[in-house]
This record gives sequence, C-alpha cells and structure tokens, in this order.
Amino acid sequence: EYMGTLICCAMSTSSTAASPSATPTRGRVVVCGAGPVGALAAVALGKRGFDVTVYESREDIRTQPNYTGRSINLALSARGLEGLALAGLDGEWRERGIPMYARFIHNIDGTSAQQPYGPNGEAILSVSRKLVNERLIEVASALPNVHFVHNAPVAFVDPRRRAIRFRTVAEMPDDVGADLIVGADGFNSRVREAIGYGNRFDFSQTFIEHGYKELSMPPVAGAEGEARWALPKNFLHIWPRGSFMLIALPNADGSFTCTLFMPFVCGGHGFDELDTDDKVKAFMTTTFPDAVPLMGDWLGDWHRNLVGNLGTIRCGTYHLDDRLVLVGDAAHAMCPFFGQGMNAGMQDVTTLMRLVDSHDWTSQRALILSQYSALQVPAGHAMCDLALQNYSHMREHAASPLWRLQKAIENALHRWLGDAFIPEYTMVSFRTIPYDEVVRREARQQRILKRTANALVLGTVVTAGYLVWRFAGARIRAFAAPAVARLPQLQLSWGTQK
Repeated sequence: EYMGTLICCAMSTSSTAASPSATPTRGRVVVCGAGPVGALAAVALGKRGFDVTVYESREDIRTQPNYTGRSINLALSARGLEGLALAGLDGEWRERGIPMYARFIHNIDGTSAQQPYGPNGEAILSVSRKLVNERLIEVASALPNVHFVHNAPVAFVDPRRRAIRFRTVAEMPDDVGADLIVGADGFNSRVREAIGYGNRFDFSQTFIEHGYKELSMPPVAGAEGEARWALPKNFLHIWPRGSFMLIALPNADGSFTCTLFMPFVCGGHGFDELDTDDKVKAFMTTTFPDAVPLMGDWLGDWHRNLVGNLGTIRCGTYHLDDRLVLVGDAAHAMCPFFGQGMNAGMQDVTTLMRLVDSHDWTSQRALILSQYSALQVPAGHAMCDLALQNYSHMREHAASPLWRLQKAIENALHRWLGDAFIPEYTMVSFRTIPYDEVVRREARQQRILKRTANALVLGTVVTAGYLVWRFAGARIRAFAAPAVARLPQLQLSWGTQK
C-alpha cells in the first residue's frame, strides 16, 4: 500500500496551472527535503508551472505535535521575508513574528544594557521554525502540480540519469526521474554528495569546538492570571560570558526558547566536563544568576535535550550542469550566530527564481544554474564567515562599552549619511545586498572610520599642542629658561670628564 502511494504521488501530474502565465509542461522537478527552504522552492517552482514532487525523509511535521527537529528559533529578517513573498506569506509573518528591536545584554554583575539593531527602530522577527515550515507546506500542497512524499530518505542520486533512489518501507521498483533535482536536504545532503561523483567538486565540512543545548523559560502568570513573558519580550536576550553565552528568544505563548552555546571543553565548565548534576547546578547558578530562577525545570531540559554540534559547509559550486542544484544548508550550512541560515536559504530560492523568470528554461537551463552558482557561492562563503565573526561579537564584545560606543557611532553615521554609510548588521539583516558585497563594503567603511579616527586623534593632539603653546607658552619658556641657559655648561663639563 505504501509503495503504491509513493509511486502514485511521484508520477502524478496536473493539467492546471498555478498562475495565469504558468503551464504545467515546463518540466518535472524533484525537491529533496521539505524543510522551510525546500517547501519554499516547491511553492515557487509550482507557481511557475513545473510539476514538483517533494521527498522528505521524516514524517509530515503537520501531524507531529511533538516535533523534535531543529528547534533553535528563527530570526526572520529581510531576505527571508523577500523569500516568503514568493509564497504570499511575507505579510502574514510580519504580523505573526515577534519583533526584536535590540539586544538586551545581561552582565554577570547584574547590570544590563540595550543595543538597538538599527538606527531607525528596525527589528528582526522571532518565529517558530515549525510553524513557518507548516505554512509553506500548506501553501505548496494547495497547488495542483505540487506533491509531497514523506518517510522517503534519499538512498542514491544518479546525476547522469537524472534519477533518485529512495529508502522506503517497501522497495520501489524503479528510480524516480526528473528534469531537475533540487537538493534542499540539509547539512548531510545526498544530492550534494552526488555532485562530487567523478567531478572536481570543492567541498569542506568543518565543526567548531562549541556546541549548543536548548533550554526554556516558561511564561509567568500576569495580574489577571494570563500568561506573560518573564523578561521584556521585544528583545533578543544575551548573557555574554566571554568564551560562551546564553541567549533567549520570545515565543508567542509567553515562553522564551533559551540556547546555551559553549565549548565542549572549557577549563572545567565545558559541555563534556559538566558530567554531574552538582557541577551543572553550580555552573548555571553562578554564571547566570538572574536567568536560572526564571527557567523552570531547566535541569530536566538539560538532561532531555542533547548537545548539538555546530558546523559549516562550503561548496565550490551549487550546481551540476543542468541537472542538479543546491539550496539552503545543502549548499552553505552555517552556524546560527547571525540568524541568517533560513534567510540565506530563502534568498537562494529568490535568486534562482529571478534567473528562471529572466531566461528561457528549455534552452538556457544550464546557463541559469551556472549564473546561480556564480552569484550565490561567494555570497554563501561570506555569510559563513560573518556568522562565525558574529559569535565573537555576541559572547565577547557585546558587554564591552567601547564596542557599544562603536556601534552607536555607526548607527549615528547611518542616520546622518543614509546609504552612504550602512552598518554591517543593517546590511545583513535589513537589506538584501549580497553577503559578499556586504563584506567588501564593510571593509571599505572600516578603513574610512579608522583613517577618520586617526586624523581626529592627530588633529586633537596638534590642536592641543598649539593651544598650550599659544596660551601658556610664555610661562613654559620662563620655566625652562634656566635649564636652557645651563646647557652649554653641562656640555662643557661632559667634555672635560671624557
């Protein structure tokens, strides 16, 4: 029964277009992976008249109330909203997302500070990955030419034959063929693996020496018994502690999702070293004294939730001829410290659709995919670097008054100069400038700031020297005159001694 359902879904087609200009004869596409990026790709391709089948290794998350996939909250920003617009969901998530206007820094001494994300009240949106994913699957499933098959992990991809074999409950008699295979199958992508078969494919997978553990902060009862947030809700809360940090993002039900990022080995308080309840309790209560009392059964969360790894994927290309293309984590998995993982993946889909819309798909498919790689590979590499860099900012520099002053100066310059000077965070989160261009532009801006600062320091020193000489010069000369008069005698005495 399962095999029959699988084959039926895989081979079904539709004669109805999803939009007035689309036709269902543009070709057959298989999308591997039904996460947010894969589901968005299915919507976008389906609306353009492709016959799309999405294969997902897990069960349908819409039927899983206790879904246990990746659950780090998503920080939705400009690139993700632009991608959601392809599915007509951007307005919905602007409303449903909880705006976070600033970082709320909790220092170890009990003091706190706020760091606005943008100079004009800009905000990133805290959203649930599961809910975003569910809505995208719902929109995709409503299209007559898009179908989903769950519990179908990829076993093998044959690029030469444009075919995929799946590991299922019952063996499929034939491989599934497609004109284009889209790899949205995440960090351990089998589609990406297939690009390397017999090809000169540059690929790297690196892990950092830090992991993460998810904890939670339940809602508290309000004056009338209603659930409310235990901390101010419109912030991303950070407890920076140098080599590690705790963060908390608000949820719609009044809770916070807390995530502890920390080395596995860290002078006695790394994840691998906190191997007893007593050690864990001592570490948490002394390091996060203001957070722990609000975190409910945090020790139970500690035992229930395993430590996750943090790694980066880089690829030299995101496509193979006109047959395979990678999007999202399959192409550029990154650490979550800039909140750009899903946003970057959705920008992949947006970029690919722009190329599809501006070229003839039948005759220029290879050119479309080649141009997609040319645009997105350097952007993906740049964002992976920016994510790691931002981890240092969040856990070390966020508590520094000098760093906060620098960010305040950058925001002030942006208010005065507009787009002539855009802070890095604004370029990444509130604009859709390619990530590699963000890096180049930020380097230019920092050079200008450094030269300006050096010029100001030099000018201040020269000005101060002039003013001292101008208004106190006579006194200085009078004070120094006796010593100057004795210089010839001192020189003569020195010569005699020699």
